[in-house]
Amino acid sequence: LITNGDKVPADMVLLLCRGLKVECSSLTGESEPISCSDQPSAAETRHFECKNVVFNGSLCFDGMGIGMVIRTGDKTAIGNVAKLASETKMRESTLQIEVRNFVKLVAVN
Repeated sequence: LITNGDKVPADMVLLLCRGLKVECSSLTGESEPISCSDQPSAAETRHFECKNVVFNGSLCFDGMGIGMVIRTGDKTAIGNVAKLASETKMRESTLQIEVRNFVKLVAVN
């Protein structure tokens, strides 16, 4: 059960929804709250565009909804984003490479 002011505790499929609006800018980048529905989305609809799915960490701005948890912890959408971000390797920027080469050139002469 999620109501106005609650933070969504896990990725959920909505079973019942009454005027539910959630803000999920951390995933979608949208600044406006998204209206949700308990009606199933078409099979070809992208996961993040489904109106009957709410995501872990989203904030409920209005209404209420009852849902069934489909993912928790690192398996949630935000958990996958965090995992991808932590696995990326830092590499030198072009500017860092050029400065290092310049320092070597000046230090040798």
